[in-house]
Amino acid sequence: IGLINMKVWNRAAIAKLCWDLANKEDKLWIKWVHTYYIKGQREWQRRKQASWMIQKIMSAQQSVEQVQQQQRKNKGVIRQLYEYMKGVQQKPEWNSLMFNNAARPKAYFTMWIMLNQRLMTVDRLAQ
Repeated sequence: IGLINMKVWNRAAIAKLCWDLANKEDKLWIKWVHTYYIKGQREWQRRKQASWMIQKIMSAQQSVEQVQQQQRKNKGVIRQLYEYMKGVQQKPEWNSLMFNNAARPKAYFTMWIMLNQRLMTVDRLAQ
């Protein structure tokens, strides 16, 4: 449909920050994290004194490594990470019913409610 799963998108954005940390992008905050938390170590260790944000970024390392192995690219893009985390999903069969016709907005809305099985019919009202 084109709607974005915001939970997965946020995880992908955190993974992008982790990607930047792993590839030592030339940004001030990355230099700061490397100086105070990573300190030249090859393996990242979650530190108790690190803020919750730094801990979240460092915990995304496993996702980033999996994507790096598949992509074989040096540049991480949030969209690529999102697509990987979301996985393969089938395109809904009713997509063309909803979006490629000249129906009125009320018909769109009614169709959408019906396809999500939320239309208040006599049977549903009786329950």
